Amino acid sequence: MNGLVEIDIFRKILSILLLLLIIIILGILGYTFIEKYTFVESLWQTVITISTVGFGEVRTMSTIGRLFSIFLIIVGFAAFGYSLTSLTRIIVEGEIKNVFRNRKMEKNINNLKDHVIICGYGRLGKQAASELEKWKKPYVIVEADENISVHLQDFSKLVVIGDATEDETLIKAGIKNAMGLIAALTDDVKNLFVTLTARKLNPILTIVTKAEEDSSEAKLLSAGANKVISPARIGGKRMASILINPEICNFLDVVIHEKEMDLSMQEMKIYKNSIIEGLAIKDANIPREIKVIGLKKEDERMIINPPSNAVLNANNILIVLGENIYIEKLFEMAKRKV
Repeated sequence: MNGLVEIDIFRKILSILLLLLIIIILGILGYTFIEKYTFVESLWQTVITISTVGFGEVRTMSTIGRLFSIFLIIVGFAAFGYSLTSLTRIIVEGEIKNVFRNRKMEKNINNLKDHVIICGYGRLGKQAASELEKWKKPYVIVEADENISVHLQDFSKLVVIGDATEDETLIKAGIKNAMGLIAALTDDVKNLFVTLTARKLNPILTIVTKAEEDSSEAKLLSAGANKVISPARIGGKRMASILINPEICNFLDVVIHEKEMDLSMQEMKIYKNSIIEGLAIKDANIPREIKVIGLKKEDERMIINPPSNAVLNANNILIVLGENIYIEKLFEMAKRKV
């Protein structure tokens, strides 16, 4: 899309220059054949005639030559007015500015790594972007609606305008270097195609897909989604939980979503050759201010409140609850090489 816009602007500017060139060539040919001027004299007479600077004639003209000059003034003035209006429109509407902005955005997207791609900026996509911003996770929005996309670009969001089901669009969004994708389109069929396309382009990508219909969940999982979210189902469970266990819900909201608080629940990956790989939880020097509440093992099994002798292997996922300052230290331990 951006490439087509650039081509369109180039064509507009080229057509303006070509029109002016045609008028100049017409004037040169007219004065050369009618008044027998030299090339330089014809060029000079054409320029002063079109520009209406009033320098006078190079030499005294014939009646036909003066009639030709009147014609050239009218045509030239009209062409100049059209050219000036077109150039002003391009500048005022910000088309050239948009070209440079789009190029800068493409460069920024190409430099991203381990980012998230959000397909669809509806209510769900907007909330996902807001949550990613809280955790300072880079993301790229893919949106087919050009008006929404331009509005987002005005707020310095990284946006790719296009159909998320197409390979080219997701490649522009940096899917080869992305760590995850959120398919939040309004239609389950479109989310299915997005999932198929994304999985083909990046086999190790984590894909979270929205499903409006319960019957779509199995299809989306078969297409390659790692997780399928049903807003209606989650919303219903949430409303019932608030009525039955309101304080538990409030506590989880604060721990999971309140980034400004010093307490949070987070997950962290145990990296290969890190200083805590292969150690039991009790021997990993985990700060006592942190509580390990979950451990996901290699077989995808989640151990709730794991025992202290549970071994931390590479690619295991720890779920921890504690103060942010100590969690950050544990993050460094999980990554630091031996």
